[in-house]
Formats: sequence, structure tokens, C-alpha cells
Amino acid sequence: MEKQNQKKLKEIEDIVVKTGQLVPAFRIAYKNGDINLFLNFIKKNKLQESFLENTFDACLELYDFDEEKKCYLQLIEEEGLPYLSSVYGDRFGEKLKLLYKHGKIDAFDICQLVQLNRKEDAAQQADIMCQMLDLFNDDNLEIGIHRTGGQGLGEKINATGLMLTGHISSGADSSQYTDIYSKLEENISFEDNHLGSLMQMIATGGNYKNHMGSTFVDISIIAIPKKDIKDKKEDIIIKDDCIRLNPKYTKGYVTVNARDNTMARYVENPRYMKENRKNLLAKVIEESKKQLGWSSIKRIVQKVKTKNNDKIRNSGEEFNGR
Repeated sequence: MEKQNQKKLKEIEDIVVKTGQLVPAFRIAYKNGDINLFLNFIKKNKLQESFLENTFDACLELYDFDEEKKCYLQLIEEEGLPYLSSVYGDRFGEKLKLLYKHGKIDAFDICQLVQLNRKEDAAQQADIMCQMLDLFNDDNLEIGIHRTGGQGLGEKINATGLMLTGHISSGADSSQYTDIYSKLEENISFEDNHLGSLMQMIATGGNYKNHMGSTFVDISIIAIPKKDIKDKKEDIIIKDDCIRLNPKYTKGYVTVNARDNTMARYVENPRYMKENRKNLLAKVIEESKKQLGWSSIKRIVQKVKTKNNDKIRNSGEEFNGR
């Protein structure tokens, strides 16, 4: 039995050497019922990353072989989760398993996460990605990013909101909009279904619109409650000198290294989901109007103004008498 297994392993190895690819060797192992031997081969030769990264090409090659493709994708999922845990740590691994358990990630997501692997910065990457995983796991949020094209812009967007000018290639007229979500899509790349794609967009975002060739670039993270979009809340888009996304919907920003696509730091927005004081005051007044009636509000406001004027007048008299 041992000799037979050695012979089969040699056959797998010969195919990989001859073709320079893993999929042909996988197909032979699948047909012969030797999947475990195939796995042993890739682990022994440290080919796990190559195996996990090749999903897209493998699916093209296995396009007409549904059962083989399903088996290949299943192996990716079974091998990918522990592999990523070994790279990024148990905390990341547990969060990833939870997403997988609830059907929120698949083989393609796993492979895209494998492609992000930078071993020298694994702990730093893991810490940032764990925060993104928590966001992605919230079914109530619409998650997206905006690639700023420079460093320092993330802080500005945190403070004042994202200018909704439309993508450079869209030729969109931002002066008018009818559908809020469509308007937001002109400047925000939303990705709720594939964690791998979201993380890829963040990590590689430093190469988008980076005309100055900056080493570090900010990627804004947008997280809008789906209910707010469904209800078409008026304050999602605000108007001052231009049209902007309300800063309370900017979760923060990730600064990425455009040279090697690593994530350098994540800065949360202290304004996230906090009402603007001006807007809050307007809401309080509006609610008070409904409860007390506008005439009552005016009487209260007049009384307050009178008291303030009296206080100012008295202060002035006291000062003059000194």
C-alpha cells in the first residue's frame, strides 16, 4: 500500500513539474480518488499559497467539470481557513470562521485574502482586517470605500464629509440627483457580498488616482445603515458649498502603502453616527413644534430672549457702577 501511494505521489509530482501547474495534478488525484495524497503533496512542498491563490484560473480550467470544480472549491475552503488563521492569528481566524459559518465568505474570498498576505506585517494587517471583518459582519450596514488618491484626505473627509462630484470617467452632473443610492455610487464602491473583494479594494486602493505617486494613500470607509438609505433620510446627502455625504456616515479611513499594498493604519471617525449639533437642534425644535404647537414655542423663545436681554442689561449696569 505504501509503495502504491509513493507511486501515485510521484505521478502527481511529475505532472506539476511537467506543466508547472497544480490543477492538472488535482484532476488526476480527483479521478483516482487520491485527494488526500494531493493535499499531502502540496503541504510537503509548501505549495499551499499557490494552491489557494489559483482559484480563479482553476475555475476557468474546470469550467465544464462541475463536480471537480465543486471539490476544488471545497478544498480551498477547508484548507484556506486554517491557513489564514496560521498567518494572521487566532483572533482573525475566529472572526473569519464565524463569517464562513453564516455563509458570508466563499472560496474566492479566501483566495483574495491569501493574495494579501504580507508576512512581515501580518500582525498589523490582521488588526486592521479584524475591524473590517466586524463591519462586514453587520447585516444592517451598507459598506463601501472611496479611494482618495492621496494622504491626509481621509482626515478631511472624516471632518467635512465626502464630496459627491462623480467619478472622473462618469461625466456625471452632480448638481442634481433623484435616487440617493445611485448618487452615492458615483463616488463610493459598495461591496457587501464579498469580503475578499472589499479587502482587495482597500489594500490596492493606493494605486487608484495616485497621480503624485504618493507612498501612502488614504482609503475612506463608508458604512451607512441600510434603513437610512431605504427611508431616504434627508441628511444622508448634505449641501453647503457643494454636495457631500454627511460625515457621520464615514466610519474612518485606512492608510495604505501604495508600493506594496499593505495597510499601515486604520483611523476611526469620532463623528461616525453622531448627529451634527446644528441638525440636532433643528430636530429638537421641530419635535417641540409638534408637541407644543408653534405659538407656544414662540412664547417660550421670547421669554428666553427677554431673560437674556435683562441679564445683559443688568451686567452692563453693574459694570458701569464699578
